Amino acid sequence: MDLDAPHDCYRFARAALARYVLPLVLMPVRPQNLAWQGFPWLIIAAIALQQPVHAGIMRKGRDLGGAADAKFSVTFGSARNMEVLVEETTRRFYDVTDQQFKQDDAERFDLNDFNLDEDQATIGLFAEKVWTWWSFQFDLSVANPEIDTVARRNYYITVGEDLRFEDVRTDQMKIPEGTPFTVDLIAIVSELRMLFHPFTLQFGESFRFTPWIDLGLYIVGGYYELDAGPSTGVVQYQFPPEDFIVGGEATGFLGALIPDAGVGGEFRFGVPEGRNLVVQGHYVITQYDGSTRFFTSADHREKDLDLDHSNMRIRAFIEFPRGPGKKWFIGIQHQAVETEAEITVQDRPIEELIERRERFDKHFEYRVEYTTGIVGLSF
Repeated sequence: MDLDAPHDCYRFARAALARYVLPLVLMPVRPQNLAWQGFPWLIIAAIALQQPVHAGIMRKGRDLGGAADAKFSVTFGSARNMEVLVEETTRRFYDVTDQQFKQDDAERFDLNDFNLDEDQATIGLFAEKVWTWWSFQFDLSVANPEIDTVARRNYYITVGEDLRFEDVRTDQMKIPEGTPFTVDLIAIVSELRMLFHPFTLQFGESFRFTPWIDLGLYIVGGYYELDAGPSTGVVQYQFPPEDFIVGGEATGFLGALIPDAGVGGEFRFGVPEGRNLVVQGHYVITQYDGSTRFFTSADHREKDLDLDHSNMRIRAFIEFPRGPGKKWFIGIQHQAVETEAEITVQDRPIEELIERRERFDKHFEYRVEYTTGIVGLSF
């Protein structure tokens, strides 16, 4: 729908930018992320408000000019420059029981421990549905890395199911140094995004720009099958001592869900009935400082969580007309995701720290880049 009155058009633009876009743009961020998050959108807002206002330059919602409002595509590419680090830092239990020398037992795991230092092939799906004020986007990416390596030191890990050896039952496993083991992993990364787009700017017949507020969920998970050979016994580790079964087989699920919010937009070049070059992008973040209760149901392990998450994506594709209301499209996208977290014991009385046997605080890092091709249909 057009906004025919210049005064209403201008007032609508200013209200939308001031109320919905600028507060997100100016939210507190790290200095190194400010250029990505703030400056381009401030420039876009300034340009938009300085344009001559006349009938037809601004339209309500996401105006595709009559083009197809649904997309479905297949994606294929690779996950690159992956970094995953879990590092135990300090254990308050040792401090309050005067056993500081045991802080040296802290463990550290990264991808080198699992011989996962190469790019991983991915395949996935992308779908989008557009309405006037809202759009829904769904992304799914799947990889199947296979790990076949040797333990570089003693690994003490928690697995997703109970292990048994004679009369001992536990979900903790020890993989001794020098032991060969394999892991077959199906890794899934998915995003669910709702986009709110208050207006579209149209310049001439062949250029449209639609900014939006991006609200979403970043979901990472996987199913694994671990084989560390036959179980050979039970050892005790940590203090107070806990049972770990040496070797064995286990399966389980891993997963995390992170809500995020930010800004994005779409540039569309071309007339609706012809070829179109479309460029989409978003930059979303999460900054959370609170309890792990929000992310897990394991209340007996509840800790404090300080989380910083960022997710930047650029997607570009060309649409080719293929009959009334349909277009094939082909393109490429690049995405960079970064997450850092500090997981620390909550401030509790000494007696409670001892009773709960609080484990090590942890530092976590996760970084990955995706470069994928896109082939699909608009309808």
